[in-house]
Amino acid sequence: MPPIEIPQIKENTVQTPNSIGRIENKPIDVVGPGEAQQHALQGLGQDVIKYRNEIRNQQADTTATEAANKVVRAYYQKMNGNPETGEVGLANQKGDPVSTYKNFDGEMDKIVQGVTTAPDGQSWDTETQNLVSRRVNRQMQELQLNYLTTYGNQKRKYDDSVTDSSVDLNKQGLLDATSTIKADDPSTLGGVNAKIESIQNARIAQGLRYGTARYVDPNAENPGETIPFENPDGTMGRVAVGDSVKLQIKKDIADGLYGAARNLIDSNALDKAKFFQSSYSDMMDPERRQKIANDLDGANSDDTAYRLADQMRECQARKSKRLSMVKILK
Repeated sequence: MPPIEIPQIKENTVQTPNSIGRIENKPIDVVGPGEAQQHALQGLGQDVIKYRNEIRNQQADTTATEAANKVVRAYYQKMNGNPETGEVGLANQKGDPVSTYKNFDGEMDKIVQGVTTAPDGQSWDTETQNLVSRRVNRQMQELQLNYLTTYGNQKRKYDDSVTDSSVDLNKQGLLDATSTIKADDPSTLGGVNAKIESIQNARIAQGLRYGTARYVDPNAENPGETIPFENPDGTMGRVAVGDSVKLQIKKDIADGLYGAARNLIDSNALDKAKFFQSSYSDMMDPERRQKIANDLDGANSDDTAYRLADQMRECQARKSKRLSMVKILK
């Protein structure tokens, strides 16, 4: 009988678990209470700094916006005027705008300098100063389009008024020029021709300002229809003019010639009026040309009637004189 094997009971070995935070026998990273408090204080300090920066940025933005608003408010008040104070805006002023806009520029420069400088007793940090300057400069750039448009319109109105005045003065000068005319003598028309040329030149100069007329290269091939005109250097050249300029020139000359012809007729200088009409009728529009012709016919009829009446009065006077002499002889 084989011997009986009694099993042996082994001692239970308790397995030691890994400590929390320990991996592959690395030491435990334990934060002490002092370090945790220090980390918390650091986070709080960063929040305070962030909050202070936000407040500073908001204040800088408000300061910059207020400065830009002052510039815009001053610009429109000076440009459009103030009914409450009776101030006439720059846009509503008459005359040559060059000097008034120059003064306006100087005033706006002072305003910009004032709003981009910290008030007395205050100081701005670099960030605020830069933001104010950028905001104001950007606002001035946005106003530049309105400035240039308003100035351009006023300058054009003034230039046009000067041209119109020049044309009107030359039309009046045509009346004086007719006083030296002698019937059937073309050599006496020089004064009239000079006034016509002055009217034409005034309108051409106006066209050159606006691009409706242009100088022509004297060496250009096939330049088309051109008109003699003085170059900027004083030499004589030629210009090509647009249809709008041509129409205006024709109208102005026709107006002046019609007025001069009417003045001769009203002055009963009929021989001069006939000669004047025959010399310049092609420069008048058909309607006015016909009207002058009708006025001349009417004036001739009236003149004939006046002469007949005068002759009748003279005959009656002579007859009365003879009768009186007959009575005396009797």
